[in-house]
Amino acid sequence: MSVKFKISGRERKILLIAAAGAFLIFNYLVVWDWIGTALSKQKELGQLRAELQKRRAVVARTSEWEGEIRSLKTRYKLDGPKGEENSEWLPRLENLAKRSGLNVTNRRPLPEKRTAFGTESGVNYSIEGGQEALVKFLYALQRDPANPQVLLLQITPESPNVDKLRVEATILVTRYNL
Repeated sequence: MSVKFKISGRERKILLIAAAGAFLIFNYLVVWDWIGTALSKQKELGQLRAELQKRRAVVARTSEWEGEIRSLKTRYKLDGPKGEENSEWLPRLENLAKRSGLNVTNRRPLPEKRTAFGTESGVNYSIEGGQEALVKFLYALQRDPANPQVLLLQITPESPNVDKLRVEATILVTRYNL
């Protein structure tokens, strides 16, 4: 026994419209979402490729930068033997003081301190001299290639005459780990 369904023209139109609607809703919810995801992933992939090219360019320049670092270490003598660094810059600072017209009366080296960037070593100085000599000394310190930093500077007139000063200074030098 076979059952035959007879669909009228109006029912056929409604069925066709419902099938078309279901097809459009399926495309909107599923297919367009897949297409949108694929397009965003493709855009993200393009950005990652551009970032990869930038990083490859940086890696390609590392040998050039290593050469520059070696030349800077040589120029500023950053690769000196360990433990002798103070003997290099302490006499140089005292010579700067003498050339500026100051008299170093006392020198107390500070213990070396390791930091994340390198090694800090310093010295406490007791210095005597005039204002002009002190200005010359501080200017010479600023221009020194070891880049010493004046951490503490205490200036006291030695007498009612301001021409002679007693200066207590703490000067630090950092040797960077390159």
